[in-house]
Amino acid sequence: MTSIDDTPAAAALAPVRRARERFLGGRPPGEDIPDALAEAWRRARFLGVRRDLTPPPAPVPAHSPLLTAARPVLDRVLPTLTGGDMALVLADSRCRVLW
Repeated sequence: MTSIDDTPAAAALAPVRRARERFLGGRPPGEDIPDALAEAWRRARFLGVRRDLTPPPAPVPAHSPLLTAARPVLDRVLPTLTGGDMALVLADSRCRVLW
């Protein structure tokens, strides 16, 4: 199984991890962390979200039948969302994000 440390994003995420550890230790996360992210961390702490939760499950395979069936619709709808404050998400019956 692949962990986050095995992905190309690991190096890019390292400063965020360090900032999160600073935040969890009671120190400011740092100026390089977006305000929205720091606010999400504060909200999670306020709401009592445990910081030792298990990692998310492995990603869903890219070749799922649902994604294959939905791709033509997604490709048609996506251009209409460009430039707006919207997101388009496709999730399966187990709430796993496919796209």
